Amino acid sequence: MPCQGRRLPFSMCSAILWILETWQTHDKAGTMNDNALLRENLAFAGSGGVSRNNASLGMAPGFLDIRTGRIHRSRYADGSPAPVHLLEGLREIREYLIAGFIYEERFYTREQAARLAAQAGN
Repeated sequence: MPCQGRRLPFSMCSAILWILETWQTHDKAGTMNDNALLRENLAFAGSGGVSRNNASLGMAPGFLDIRTGRIHRSRYADGSPAPVHLLEGLREIREYLIAGFIYEERFYTREQAARLAAQAGN
């Protein structure tokens, strides 16, 4: 659950929950898009499940295609690596993508990245 166990002001948690509940009803279920990325960033705010809190560990934002098992580094439209999750550099069908992080050539979900960062003290 968003905000659970995180040090965020109550009003911020209330706003996050409202945004998550509102946007979940407006997107096609399971499709990766900018709203889905924003929801995930809000849900993992304050943890190692967001780029700004795990980049110092060497994690890079990426996507896993669950159909093929391929891992894709997040990139700008010009192909250069992006420091955050961006969809503009992807050519994949987005309904099969999971956002997460690439670390030591392996894909980690946001949950896994958050745990790894917490173990490392971030």
